[in-house]
Amino acid sequence: MVGVASTIDNDLNGADITIGVDTALNTALEAIDRLKTTATSHQRAFVVEVMGRPMLSGADGRHCGRADVIVIPEFESDPDAVAAALRDAYTRGKRHAMVVVAEGAKWNANALASYVTNHRDRIGFELRATILGHVQRGGGPGAFDRLLPAVPPRRRWTSSPPGSPASTRRW
Repeated sequence: MVGVASTIDNDLNGADITIGVDTALNTALEAIDRLKTTATSHQRAFVVEVMGRPMLSGADGRHCGRADVIVIPEFESDPDAVAAALRDAYTRGKRHAMVVVAEGAKWNANALASYVTNHRDRIGFELRATILGHVQRGGGPGAFDRLLPAVPPRRRWTSSPPGSPASTRRW
């Protein structure tokens, strides 16, 4: 018997990617793309809170989600700096602005939206919040997440370094 771990956080030691990450990422990206369309047509700023923060690390989150700002718990964030970055997006000619926040951040979607609303006269715009939450965990898996566990275990073992847990066989 072989146990196959799955988590959208992709935080299992020794795993390059876990089952569920690709589906959760694509669900988040689809939602962000839909919100971007709405934000553009109404010339608004949105903040989207997602689950599974490792998918937002570094440039991947910016390029995939087309976010102007990414807020993750590992780095201190300042709501005025977030607002300045969003204002800069409008100054550059964009018709929308987008913040993506990872779960667990001190300045989560509701906190940021509330701050911007309470300081609207000074900041100059409002921020609409959407929390994806468990929407990312539900539904059927995408193609990659269906294929990942189907790779024969023997193939995975033979490609693992000697002495690693995946290379230890018990018949």
